[in-house]
Amino acid sequence: QIFRIMDGRVWAGHNIIRFDNRRIVEEFKKIGRDPPKPKALIDTLPLLRRTFGSERAGNLKMATLGHHFGLGAERHRALEDTRMNIEVLQRC
Repeated sequence: QIFRIMDGRVWAGHNIIRFDNRRIVEEFKKIGRDPPKPKALIDTLPLLRRTFGSERAGNLKMATLGHHFGLGAERHRALEDTRMNIEVLQRC
């Protein structure tokens, strides 16, 4: 079911190209299935590197950005992390 939800859709996230996308491929390979393919990837990490810069918030990890903007701790839960990503983008 997750394949149908993800396949052919736009995927967005913070560091999704170098981290999340690779994990998705690995996990599908573990179960012997082809991974879903995104229609496009929107990665907020390179965007923030260009527009915000690491001088203001260090390593630009979502946990660091959340602390910098007073948004609390990163929870590593999809919905909460998505909300934090949106809040960070609005503040940059």
